[in-house]
Amino acid sequence: MSEAAQRTRYVLLARVPREIEVRIEDAFLTLVGTTRPLMGYHITLLGPFYLPSGVDYYALKGIEQVCQNWPPFYVRLDGLGAFRSKDNNAIYIRLLEATELVALHNALWAVLQNQIILQNEQTFRWNTQNYEPHITLGLGLLDEELEQLLHLGEERSLEESFLVQEIWLAGQASDGPWQYLLRYPLGLTQVSGKKEEQHPKKG
Repeated sequence: MSEAAQRTRYVLLARVPREIEVRIEDAFLTLVGTTRPLMGYHITLLGPFYLPSGVDYYALKGIEQVCQNWPPFYVRLDGLGAFRSKDNNAIYIRLLEATELVALHNALWAVLQNQIILQNEQTFRWNTQNYEPHITLGLGLLDEELEQLLHLGEERSLEESFLVQEIWLAGQASDGPWQYLLRYPLGLTQVSGKKEEQHPKKG
């Protein structure tokens, strides 16, 4: 096993609420080529990345402060899109209200860029030049499969929105399952009249 394969990789993300996940599953999961990620549908905000040798994820600085100063915001689902590469395509749900996601991504990258190691050159380009928030529906699709999915998927209307109130740090050790590690509430979120605690929690 390579050294990189033995390292834990991490990602910062916004989780899709379960009720929206169910609607995504009902609309698209019956189509051949779509899958539900093992850690659930989500929006990647930064990563995947590694930490320098000997550094624990609890030592990451700046995430909590960014999140405390960032008010909750809505995102809206907006049809299907694709990342195209010859016979290795990805299909995803576009997000109409993406301005806040892009701004939050940029803020997180600003505080973490000197603390983390992005997974590879492709990941580096995506995070620093071509970041486009989305919800992945399928990976590794042949060109023909992608076109069929886009055609069938556009016939299935899914007009949904949800409030992003927190982000999560998830980690995957070697080839094991992804696990949610820390939760960072956004702003002074009110839940049932009670303020959320303003520090990360274990997942």
